[in-house]
Amino acid sequence: MNRREGLTAYVLVVCTLLAGLATRAAESLNGSWAIERSDEPGKVEFTLIHHERGNSSSHSSAWPTSVFVGLDVSRPGK
Repeated sequence: MNRREGLTAYVLVVCTLLAGLATRAAESLNGSWAIERSDEPGKVEFTLIHHERGNSSSHSSAWPTSVFVGLDVSRPGK
């Protein structure tokens, strides 16, 4: 094998490994979100929930209702 063929094989192996890692990372990401009423007027509590390998983590923060275009907070929801 000459130097050029060796370099080509090396690049193909690296690209294959990177593609595999990217695919695995994309498959392992999943989660959900929720919007609830906030105690602060004009805001809602927005929560992101991340699920991975049987574990969950979440992050909540108050956001202005104007960020969520089309969200009608005047009506109760499920």
